[in-house]
Amino acid sequence: MQESGRSTVAVIIPTRDRGGQATRTIRTVLAGKLVPDELLLIDQSRDDRTLAALGELLDRAPVRHLPSDTQGISAALNVGVAQTKATLIAITGDDCSATSDWLQSLVAELEANPKVGVMFGNIRPGGPDTESGFHPSYIREARSLARRPRDKHLIGGTSACMALRRDVWEVLGGFDEMLGVGAPFRAAEDADFSMRALQAGFEVLEIPGAEVVHHGFVRWSDRGELIERNWFGTGAALAKPLRQGHWAVLVPLLRLGVRWMLGRSRIARGLGGRPSRIRTAFAFMRGFGVGLTHPVDRTRGSFRGSVRG
Repeated sequence: MQESGRSTVAVIIPTRDRGGQATRTIRTVLAGKLVPDELLLIDQSRDDRTLAALGELLDRAPVRHLPSDTQGISAALNVGVAQTKATLIAITGDDCSATSDWLQSLVAELEANPKVGVMFGNIRPGGPDTESGFHPSYIREARSLARRPRDKHLIGGTSACMALRRDVWEVLGGFDEMLGVGAPFRAAEDADFSMRALQAGFEVLEIPGAEVVHHGFVRWSDRGELIERNWFGTGAALAKPLRQGHWAVLVPLLRLGVRWMLGRSRIARGLGGRPSRIRTAFAFMRGFGVGLTHPVDRTRGSFRGSVRG
């Protein structure tokens, strides 16, 4: 809970039609070395199974269950941030477990580095690869800091292990609700948010010390769909700055392309590790084409449009 002189902290967990799966996530956050002042479960589910599964957790002081008729992870995150006055926001997925020092590590870094507006950490697989599938992950061995848009290729984390300052969210006008799982452009709400933060003058930091464990299991037969979803969204997100005349994005685009061709993509390694260059390239280019042509709100820097449940 809040101590004198410490920033207020909220954890936001979006969920949709996962039943009681998010209860594990909530319990691990509450068992951490630092307990948040608020824990908000943004529930976009079409039934009451998640609410029913929460049980006694609803009586725990930090926990708030917020049903929402929005659709998509970006919309859920915007609902969550709007519903809390906390100065620091941490985000994880409803299929993740937080390690004991996850939140403490994120908060300590943000408090020690006032220029950092957005942070990412590691996502460890919840089990080994098997003949039937794998657990997507994202693992970095060393710290990495991006100070300007041309440094975006140095950062590749996801919203399953993310933190940000509330004032950054306010400056950017929130997450782009056309991006992310459940939205038309399907992914990359995190990449877009960090790019816009860099454009606004904030730094983005990635550290290996803050970790969650990802329990979501993907069958090999579904891996292609996951790759297409992720890279379509990434293409749309990285095309948007060019549409707005931010030519500095060409530098990380080129460097990401080289890394991808050389097989050095950390994101690709976390998606099962098997080569998928042709499928990735086509998905990225389709998304990039959509991002170059879709209307953009010049004030907020977000694609125009919204999705309701």
